[in-house]
Amino acid sequence: MAVNVQAVLEDQQKRRALVGDLASVVEDEVSSKKGLGGLAIKAAFGLMTGARPGFLKDAIDHLLDGSFAGLGPILEQGQRQGHSVGAALRADPAKAATALLKVVDDRAGRSSNQALRKAYEKLRGTAQKQVEEAVPRLADTLDRHFA
Repeated sequence: MAVNVQAVLEDQQKRRALVGDLASVVEDEVSSKKGLGGLAIKAAFGLMTGARPGFLKDAIDHLLDGSFAGLGPILEQGQRQGHSVGAALRADPAKAATALLKVVDDRAGRSSNQALRKAYEKLRGTAQKQVEEAVPRLADTLDRHFA
């Protein structure tokens, strides 16, 4: 299935809808976390999103192009195999998580917001596992936008 990701990213209406749905994915993932680790994630998330209204959607929008660029090889391989965007991510959640985290790592490393950077650094050790666990929900959301 050939998908023109760039066309969706360049269409502002479709992009806003995608960003909104991705924000819901993040919120749902955070709210589903349990235990002490979940408390830490929820506290850091509260710090980040409480910094200013619209922070989460703005952050997603800023990371979107780089994230799809990072996922490019995974998506291209999936297309060659006839897979949807979501199926391509589900095929190797670890590889998808690594690609996404590289984008976030680069962005966090350039952030001038010290509180945000510290919160991210505290959670980075468990981020690979957390993002891998989020891949199914992310994949379902992307399939709705790139069907």
